[in-house]
Amino acid sequence: MQMNPIGWFEIYVDDMSRAKAFYESVFKVTLEKLNNETGIDVEMWVFPCEMESYGATGALCKMSDV
Repeated sequence: MQMNPIGWFEIYVDDMSRAKAFYESVFKVTLEKLNNETGIDVEMWVFPCEMESYGATGALCKMSDV
């Protein structure tokens, strides 16, 4: 299996609805909301991925206190 040097990325945004619409439109994907169980006030939307396939995935992140 081919390995990717990047396993996970996060793109921090100020306007989640705008960023989500942009990335979904550009990449022709649907982002999925990630349940936050950390206690940290952050909203995350994950790019689609397949763990058995080559490539990296990540999420859009918005922190309310930033």
